[in-house]
Amino acid sequence: MRFKFWLAMPRSWSLLGILLLTLGLAPQAIAQEEDELPARPSCNRILPEETVLYFRIRSIPDMVDLYRKNGLDKMMEDERLSNLWGDLYKEVQTEYDAQVKGELDDLELEQFQDLFVGEMCFALVAKRRQPMEGVMIVDVKPETDTVDRLFGVAQRRLEEDGRPVETDTEDEVEINIIRTGEDRDIFYFRQQDTLYFATNRDLCAEMIANLKGKPLEKTRTFFENRKYRTIMGQCRVDKDHPPMATFFIDPIELFKAASRGEPFAAVATGFFPILGIDGLLGVGGAVLPGDKDFASMSHMHLLMASPREGLLKAISFRSGEFELPLSVPEDVGVFMATSFDVPRLYSGIETIYNAFNGEGSFAELVDRGSEEIGFDIKTDLIDLLTGTVMFLNWGDKESMAFNGASNGYFIELNDAEKFQETLQILLDRIQDESGEESDENFSKVKKNGQEYWIAEVARRGMESSREWRRSQLEEMEDAEERARRQRGLDFEEKFTRSPVPSFGFLENQFVITDSTELMDHLIDSLQGKSASLNESEHYSDLREKAEFLLGGKQPAGIMYNRPINQLSSLWNAITNKDTIEMMQDGVKEQPFLSRLVDAYARNQLPPLDEMSQYFRTSGAIMTDDATGLHFLIFEMNNKPIEK
Repeated sequence: MRFKFWLAMPRSWSLLGILLLTLGLAPQAIAQEEDELPARPSCNRILPEETVLYFRIRSIPDMVDLYRKNGLDKMMEDERLSNLWGDLYKEVQTEYDAQVKGELDDLELEQFQDLFVGEMCFALVAKRRQPMEGVMIVDVKPETDTVDRLFGVAQRRLEEDGRPVETDTEDEVEINIIRTGEDRDIFYFRQQDTLYFATNRDLCAEMIANLKGKPLEKTRTFFENRKYRTIMGQCRVDKDHPPMATFFIDPIELFKAASRGEPFAAVATGFFPILGIDGLLGVGGAVLPGDKDFASMSHMHLLMASPREGLLKAISFRSGEFELPLSVPEDVGVFMATSFDVPRLYSGIETIYNAFNGEGSFAELVDRGSEEIGFDIKTDLIDLLTGTVMFLNWGDKESMAFNGASNGYFIELNDAEKFQETLQILLDRIQDESGEESDENFSKVKKNGQEYWIAEVARRGMESSREWRRSQLEEMEDAEERARRQRGLDFEEKFTRSPVPSFGFLENQFVITDSTELMDHLIDSLQGKSASLNESEHYSDLREKAEFLLGGKQPAGIMYNRPINQLSSLWNAITNKDTIEMMQDGVKEQPFLSRLVDAYARNQLPPLDEMSQYFRTSGAIMTDDATGLHFLIFEMNNKPIEK
């Protein structure tokens, strides 16, 4: 089923980019004085109970102010950056004035901020056995005529297209109707300083009734939705702690509504109980304002039925300390760790497979696979896993590639020596399948006495692809096009990284990386030749604050994020002279983009290490309880907690 919640109208393609840049670059956001909503109920008391997707920002100016206080303002005040923002904004202003302003009743660019002065909400509603409908609610600035002038422009264009705006009335409220000629028409009305849009007239009637405190018969508001209320309670949202933003998704009902009428839908939903997926009741979260200890705090909760069944029962997490391996370097950008209950996961997959294929069929499948591959999958592989897995992302400070950040994956083992024997059997089998005459698929190398493997087959594949593309250039007759593509290939080789998988054993961890540089760096960290994350004050501070938030409990997962460490290679690439020249060459026939790139070229970004004060360390913890999985994401104030 196709859903179209927009009105197709002739517009300048520049408008969207100009509006986005206006919100990001404008000197000031308009403040909202009132912290409550005295003029009307909040969106969750206006929408129907059957809302299946909901995203709400309580106050856009307050949300912008939160991020500005958390470093954006200081960054904008930095003279080395403020000149760049100023030049970019001037170019946007010039383009708007030349291309768009006349089409929009001579509205000034700054006036578009009048459209975003308070609450904004988007929702999808799925009434029983009815098509899914869309709703948008947005507060506008009362003292200006910006909205009226924009609606005037839209109405004139609709009349020119032979589709004048129609009107209707519901309980003395005028409803405007735009006939789109598509699956959905657009209905909207205004109450005081708030605009309400919907793709169904009955939705407008229900919202008007809720606004007036006279709910229609047999209807309830979204605020009374049990799943939504449970999730918001888990996210510590109440009237005394109003969130900056909230979201909610009912994944099962959303899927049913979106696929209603499709042949596969009934079959798919029929499998949900077998797989246990119907136990995923909802997903939601909230962004809360910061306090003396945290710059910001966000919650997300996956609400699950209890007891869990099927996949939800199988995928369970174990709480623990999550001690860091020494091989995790201090300069990682992201580090995450969690632990699965491997026996429970294996048993759960076996139960689900047998439900589809008959009792004992999974054991037979594993036996056949073990015989084929040359080792016992259960004993020589699965039973060797502790369940703890880790991930890290590392930005290579020496790299000039846009994608220079590398990824590493850690799998903790009960018996690393036995696992290595299993791995060798697998590698030998892969080589045998390739044939005796083939090149070696995996080569073993040493770094400071530590062995690991490199996937030569991946390296050869990428080198072969580049050679083929260069050979195609020689056959091109158009010299100008050949030169252009040659520059593109040269740029790609200099500023993009081709992943080369490598893997090996570091203590009791089986480690996989997508670059040899990262593997070498991990070995240096393990051997004490470079600092380990265990030695980082930022990481120690994060663990201390996580323990404070957990109140004595242990997490089922942790995350550490140091953005400044992720950006190294990207920063090198975007500040490189060749990159800027390539950008200028690529947009020279597009005046607006060309001026933006020239503005960037005039205002060179400072070295990344001089920008560290603007980037905060953040973290997250995951807990697993009877209600589901809960994620707490926090941005640190970089100062000790007051206990």
